[in-house]
Amino acid sequence: MKKQLALLAMAATLFAAPKMSSAADYTLSLNLPIAPVHTRWTGAVKVYFDELEKRSGGRIVVEPYFAESLSKMSECADSVRNGLADITETALTTAPGAFPFFSRFADLSDVTRSIDAPVKILKELGTEFPEIYNECKGLKILAIHALPVGMVPCTKEPIRSLDDFKGKKIGAITPATADKLKALGATPVMMPLADMYISLQQGLLDGAVVDFQMLVSRRFGDMLKYMVPLTMSGCYFGMFMNEDVFNALPEDLQKVINDMSANYVDGMFDAFWEKDQYETAAKWMKDMGGTIIMLSDEDYAKARELTLPLNKPVLDIMKENGIPTDKLEKRFYELSEKYYSPWQTSRLVKEAGLIK
Repeated sequence: MKKQLALLAMAATLFAAPKMSSAADYTLSLNLPIAPVHTRWTGAVKVYFDELEKRSGGRIVVEPYFAESLSKMSECADSVRNGLADITETALTTAPGAFPFFSRFADLSDVTRSIDAPVKILKELGTEFPEIYNECKGLKILAIHALPVGMVPCTKEPIRSLDDFKGKKIGAITPATADKLKALGATPVMMPLADMYISLQQGLLDGAVVDFQMLVSRRFGDMLKYMVPLTMSGCYFGMFMNEDVFNALPEDLQKVINDMSANYVDGMFDAFWEKDQYETAAKWMKDMGGTIIMLSDEDYAKARELTLPLNKPVLDIMKENGIPTDKLEKRFYELSEKYYSPWQTSRLVKEAGLIK
């Protein structure tokens, strides 16, 4: 046992500082919960680190460790904090309690609005309320990026009004999503995403809360043919480097990383999410027979009234962690009107041909 502990300690020490390599000055370990075929790796994360290698003149290269080979998904951020890995990129909803703001922020979204510019709204709030970044202590933020449009309920049979939610068993990944479904009259069924497909096949579910990429790449769209535009939640992702590792780099390489974080990464992720969500939405409709069904204005107003009170427990969690939620809540709703379109006039609905 002592020998095993010593080996683990040695491994952690080796990962905790930039490693010298014969092919590069610094080879940095990247802890990824996703597989190498995942579109977020091939279409975004790899693109970022290829660019980093190029801008550093080949002095920095990143060595990825895929599919939770270094740690569980829920421990990715901690693996960087404690030096097991140099860098990670992971969904911030997967580590309960580790990111009380970032993991719940998307839950505040108004069900009647499409999440059109999730990073813009976050950056404005971050400027006014820097406390939101306190939970990232020990981590150098390379990027915060987010799923646009939002997670929405998709079903086997059409939902044309709020009354149609009654009796529908709909899969949900997070408690906040389940609470919203329940408020709208559905019967939420909490389960991991991996279990939802077979549950839909077996008739145990009538629908699921998913994003458009899941409909296409995971083939949920083979069964889920109808989407009702109601935002159940969203998802923010963080790409972090160990602060000590960053501080140990020469100033010129630190500048390369800082320049990329300031002037490159947002546009790169925006381009990725553009394809990942809007193009897959079009593919779901064109190739898989998907249909978007709008609710009436009265139903949208009622849905907002039913779900808005659910924000209070989310805000309470944030307040317990030092976020000035009284001021932040007011500002969030102001920015939502600026950056999040009502579903009736949203880009997705326009591109679906439902409005001119």
